[in-house]
Amino acid sequence: MNTGWISSISFSFFSAQRMKRLPVREIGLLCERLQSVQGSDAKLQGAIAEGIRTRVVDKNTLPFIVQRLALSGNWQLAVKVMESECLDRRQIRRDQNAWPILERVAPCGESRDAIRRALVRLYGVACRPKTK
Repeated sequence: MNTGWISSISFSFFSAQRMKRLPVREIGLLCERLQSVQGSDAKLQGAIAEGIRTRVVDKNTLPFIVQRLALSGNWQLAVKVMESECLDRRQIRRDQNAWPILERVAPCGESRDAIRRALVRLYGVACRPKTK
């Protein structure tokens, strides 16, 4: 049984130059910190700014952070993170894939409407999902 070809393919396909490591542990710590300071808007903005400075928060990790917060039941906090002014100041692009994630975790219709209003303010009318 020769498995030498698997290692040669995996090394060429998954080279370190092409792949970027997702800082899962750091994202977990940031989410815990965001949950602990969610009562204070200034501390929340500070935690997000520190995440940007330490390169935990960027355009690739932001959807994962929002998903992790939303799935843990903190959808309001996830929306606050998406609305953060720190993201605008550092020109971190908000991924449109966060929209359906946030809508799915809303516990009721009123919450879903509140999420839609917040996201329409962020993304504008052009990015709104089409209603059936």
